[in-house]
Amino acid sequence: MPARRTLHLSVEEREALEDLRDHAPKPYLRERAAALLLIASGVPPAVVARERLLRPRHPETVYLWLNRWEAEGIDSLPIRDGRGRKPAFPPDRHDPETAATEVEHLVRRDPRQCGLTQTRWTLDAIRSQLAWGRDASLSGIARILDRLGITWQRARSHVHSPDPHYQAKLQEIADVVEDARAHPNQVVTVYLDEVTVTRQPTLANGYGRAGADQVRAERSLATDCELRIVGSLDVVTGQVVTRRAKTIGLATLVRFYQDLHAAYPEAERIYVILDNWPVHFHPDVLVALEPQTTRWAFSRPGNWPATPSVRAVRRAGDVRLPIQLMPLPTYASWCNPIEKLWRWMRQEVTHLHRWATDLDQLRNHLDAFFASFATGSSKLLQYVGLG
Repeated sequence: MPARRTLHLSVEEREALEDLRDHAPKPYLRERAAALLLIASGVPPAVVARERLLRPRHPETVYLWLNRWEAEGIDSLPIRDGRGRKPAFPPDRHDPETAATEVEHLVRRDPRQCGLTQTRWTLDAIRSQLAWGRDASLSGIARILDRLGITWQRARSHVHSPDPHYQAKLQEIADVVEDARAHPNQVVTVYLDEVTVTRQPTLANGYGRAGADQVRAERSLATDCELRIVGSLDVVTGQVVTRRAKTIGLATLVRFYQDLHAAYPEAERIYVILDNWPVHFHPDVLVALEPQTTRWAFSRPGNWPATPSVRAVRRAGDVRLPIQLMPLPTYASWCNPIEKLWRWMRQEVTHLHRWATDLDQLRNHLDAFFASFATGSSKLLQYVGLG
């Protein structure tokens, strides 16, 4: 059986180690000095490694400290030049923040703009474009990116609005929202949108016993049909006004605007923020509203009439609802908070619903859901990001 390793210290060496243990500025120096003193007191190095330090060490690590002490004495304790964790790149070239910014700008570009043939960035492609990384291995590049906070991520679908007046439209919308908050009795501002609900339940996650049959969305054998809903969301109170129909046409929109005005009988002006669906701006709809003052052109097909039909004029009569339409930037659905109301509706009503064979029940539950916001809801405002 090999003899237990121990350590014999002179008075001067013990005093030097005790001074380092108690006063060294570097924690690793205090730890190594403490370990050597414990070994000199008769504690086996393996026990020192596993039990007697601030955190467990591998016994071979402590034996390495002991071997170096026996070979070099006090000079063996400091970490030598070239040891320890290496910097991500030569310090004379980049600091971490500059390097992270450089890599971020690189990976946001199309690789083909850099002379590559692929459409996604790989470790090899990134390495080829970084002057300070070309000598690194692929695993080295991966570690550098990890230190810089550049990670391999799943992409998400994204679309950018092509509207050249994107910011200007959002600013005007922000102005009318602020006007409604400043004059709650005279001015109302709402977001408007339409949504489609089908007879069949939508698929979603649900709880079920592990190993048993998968959670099911029970469908009807009847022909699928659609319910269309047009609704508005008050930016100040969270009040919701809706109208349900088989289709959303010109007459349905006019009746909805009449419902909206009836919900705010004392309002002198109702701003309606809506997307650029051409039906919103058909002359047969606009004839029921007061003259529009927006500076933005309405989106309408070129073959549509420029004036309302005789029937629409007769239906509107002499009443001009005090409603001004505020078009959102084109192809910018993320700018309409009412989209999140539709998401809430799906989560509460249409996901995995059990009424595919009973349309009346489905309609009743939809109506009840929207009716819960008929007098306003601070919870809804918070949910959609307006609270």
